[in-house]
Amino acid sequence: MTGSIQGTKNSVNRFLIGFNRFDWLWKKIQIEELKKFNATDPQLEDFEEKLNEFSDFQNEVAAVPGIEQIGALSLQTGNVKGSLKSKIRSW
Repeated sequence: MTGSIQGTKNSVNRFLIGFNRFDWLWKKIQIEELKKFNATDPQLEDFEEKLNEFSDFQNEVAAVPGIEQIGALSLQTGNVKGSLKSKIRSW
């Protein structure tokens, strides 16, 4: 039983680690990042590239399955995905 629970715990942790690629959304401070970006004297292409990056992140969030079945657990990601999308839009 303990081995089964530990295996499930490890699988859940691996799944959660997959969200680390979005941690910049809450770890970085928007206004500071904007100042850094503006300090580079961005051109139109730079703005377009940045918008494409955000669009790519939106697509990555959309690709996260709505439900992740791990053993007997059914992890529903709808609220997390919604929050991530909202944070990306605010950036």
